[in-house]
Amino acid sequence: MKTRDYIYNPCDNTIIITKAFAEAIQDPNSDEYKIFHAIKADNPTIVVRQRTHKTKSNHVNKNKNLTYENMIAFMELLPEAEQYLNAFNAVHAMADTMSLSPYSMVSKWFVEQFPLYHKNPMVYLYDNVSVIALEKVFGKEEKAS
Repeated sequence: MKTRDYIYNPCDNTIIITKAFAEAIQDPNSDEYKIFHAIKADNPTIVVRQRTHKTKSNHVNKNKNLTYENMIAFMELLPEAEQYLNAFNAVHAMADTMSLSPYSMVSKWFVEQFPLYHKNPMVYLYDNVSVIALEKVFGKEEKAS
């Protein structure tokens, strides 16, 4: 027998219940209480399990495959490679000394420096992009006077 709130399997000696069903069987006047206790009376050794579900995550890892090696390899292909690699090393060193997560800071800098990296990385081969200020990455942007 299968319903929306529980699945009774006499072959496996199990009943799988939802959270709502589990809460409803706490009330002795509810139909769920009567159903559960009728099944339990017929089979006192039944195993009760609570149904779980997978929650789909809408979170997509925007930094997938964005490793240090891939960042360095990309920057080495660019016309101003030395300039970008110096900034990369500075961000990494600064994050280490400030006891921050080096990867999160370096990847944040990289994504801000090359916002089209995932969509159209070829644009950086032809357009010279200036290195962004490191203060921007560390949240200490200088205010314009």
